[in-house]
Amino acid sequence: MRSTISRAVALSFAGLVAIAALGSFTMAGCTTETCVGGIVKNGKCEGKCDPAKCQAGNTCIDNRCELQCTKIADCITGQQACVAKTNDAGQAVSVCEYTLKSGNIGAACPLGTECDAFMACPDGSDCGPDVTKPNCDASQCRPLHCIGGGVGDADAYCANVDCSADKDCAPGYACSVIRLPQKICGTQKGTADPCLDPGDFAADGATFSEGPTSLLRKACRKRSACYTCTTDDDCSLYPGQSCVTLGADNVCAGGCATNADCEKDKMCAGGFCVPKTGSCTGTGQFCEPCNTDLDCAAGGPTVACVGASGNQKACFDTAAIKCTTDANCPTSPGGRHGKCLDASVGLSAGDPGYHTCYLPYQSTTNKFQCFF
Repeated sequence: MRSTISRAVALSFAGLVAIAALGSFTMAGCTTETCVGGIVKNGKCEGKCDPAKCQAGNTCIDNRCELQCTKIADCITGQQACVAKTNDAGQAVSVCEYTLKSGNIGAACPLGTECDAFMACPDGSDCGPDVTKPNCDASQCRPLHCIGGGVGDADAYCANVDCSADKDCAPGYACSVIRLPQKICGTQKGTADPCLDPGDFAADGATFSEGPTSLLRKACRKRSACYTCTTDDDCSLYPGQSCVTLGADNVCAGGCATNADCEKDKMCAGGFCVPKTGSCTGTGQFCEPCNTDLDCAAGGPTVACVGASGNQKACFDTAAIKCTTDANCPTSPGGRHGKCLDASVGLSAGDPGYHTCYLPYQSTTNKFQCFF
C-alpha cells in the first residue's frame, strides 16, 4: 500500500492531469449549444474530463479526476473518506474525498510527543497553528493525543480528544476513552502532577472523568476488534477486519480459518474471530470481555478493563480480593478460578499483591487469560 506521502503526491498529480484532461479553454456565458465537445460548469465551458488521461486508478467525477478506492485505508488516513459515487459515465464507484477533519489525525507518533504540535477542535476539525480562523472557540483548541503502547510503538497514532460522538471522529475511528497518567485531586489515582480537580473535568468543553484506576478522557480511536460498526469500511484501518453481526450488534472482527488464528478468549465462527462469551461486552463481571474501562462500569467503581495475555482484555475488580488458594477467587465465564498470586508467579510474601486474586493463570504457558 502506498504511503500517505505518496498518495498526497499522487492526488496532487491527479489534479494536474485533470487540468490537462479538461483542456485549456474556458468561455464565460457559454451554453450547451455553444460549448461544443465540452461541458458547461458555472456558466463556463470546460473541456470534458477523460478518464484515460487521469492518473492511474482515478475516474471522472463531476468532470474532475478523483482517486478510486475500495476502503478507507486506500485513502489518506484521517483526512479522507472512501465515498460511494456515480462517475460521469454513470457507473457506481467509490472515491477518496476530503473531510473537514484535521489532516494530522492518524499521523505516526512513535516517540509519543509528535502530536503535541498539532491542534484540533473537539469535532476533529483544524484550529491551528497555521489556520487563522479556528473552527471552534480558541479555548477549545487542544493538542492531538498520541494513542499507542508507549515510546517506540511503530503503530502509535495521533487522534483528537474531547469528542462527543463518532461523528466527531475521522473515518475508521470511534469516540471512545483513554487513560491518562495525570493525578486526580483528592484521590490516590494517577502519577503525574499537577493534579486535576474534578470540578474542572468539563472546563472549556473537556471530557475528563474519574475511572476505576485513573483519569479518563474521551478520544477518537481506530476501530479495532469489538468496536461497533456499520460497514466493513469502518473496520478497515486494521488489515483483515470486517464488520460482522454478533447478537444484536455489528462489531469489527478479524478473519480466521481455525480457532488457532484467534486469541484464546475468541473462537473462529463463520470465518471471523468472535468472543467465546457471545458478546463483546457483558455486565462488568469477572473476566467478561471489554475494550475500555467504561465496558466494566456496571460491575462497580473499582472494576477496570485490564490486559491479559496477547491482545485479550477482561473486567477485573482492582479492589484487592485476599486469598490463600485459587478456590478463593472469582470464576471466569470459561469456568476458571482467578489466580491467587504467590511464589508460583514470582511474588514473595512481602509483595503487596501476594495472596490477592488476579485473572486465571495457565502455568504451562505462563499466561494470564480467562479462557484456556
